[in-house]
Amino acid sequence: MERNHPEGLRLWRKENALVPPTGAYTSWKNAIPKNWHYTHWTGDRTVNWLESRDKSRPFFLWMSFADPHQPFAPPRPYCDMYDYTEIPDPIPAEDVSAKPPHYRWAHEGKPYGGYNTNENWDNEQFREIVAHYYGLTTFIDDAMGRVFEELARQGLWENTHVVFTSDHGEGLKDHGVAAKPMMSYECVTRVPFYWRNPSGCTPRVYDGVMTHLDLTPTFLDLAGAEPLVGMEGRSFSDILIGERAVHRDAVFVERISVLNGTVMKVKMLITEDWKLLHYGSAP
Repeated sequence: MERNHPEGLRLWRKENALVPPTGAYTSWKNAIPKNWHYTHWTGDRTVNWLESRDKSRPFFLWMSFADPHQPFAPPRPYCDMYDYTEIPDPIPAEDVSAKPPHYRWAHEGKPYGGYNTNENWDNEQFREIVAHYYGLTTFIDDAMGRVFEELARQGLWENTHVVFTSDHGEGLKDHGVAAKPMMSYECVTRVPFYWRNPSGCTPRVYDGVMTHLDLTPTFLDLAGAEPLVGMEGRSFSDILIGERAVHRDAVFVERISVLNGTVMKVKMLITEDWKLLHYGSAP
């Protein structure tokens, strides 16, 4: 933005919002034109690459969006797209007195991990943030739509696998927490995952457990290549075409962070119905 639209840096700032900010956590109506926004730029760069690539060769294209993410500040029309009053209440907070200390820190509003996980949003502010979060997500939908149109224009839509996923979820005040704290809640650990298979298989929803470790082995399998030595994931190409009903019985997740000077280690074993958690540094 600094190179292409230097004026955008000024317009981006919260103090230059389209309307006076309400005080909701990192949330405002961004004054930047949508065509200057980095989500639009990412879509443009992707389309440009598809147009200029060596069309005699197959390709693997990675398109990465920064949003939806703090700050929750979409430009128009996305900042006005969702009615705050229609946003449902978050999942209520529960008693965390018996949980590891970082759960209590979050509910007490103590900054940890570089941000405050409980900004004590009131209901109106919460709904504004979620509406803006939805707007940022729709902005990505539109950018991806332009990429899909370019694939179709080049005759590639029926010959290209398209995968959409994310690295983590977002608290959005579910269970009383914001952001992406080091917790096991579904809103944080469960991520979107869509795979468009051009082979003509019947669209369906798979309810089993998977992990991002399985992506690369699946890409290699579909390309007719062998997995690399030591690769931990396993291909689920047979799930994509409906030849197998279950991919994994469970997945293992772990994370280490330093929170308020305390090293926190969490390990999770996740099945379709249960989570088993172990906090290595918890009392």
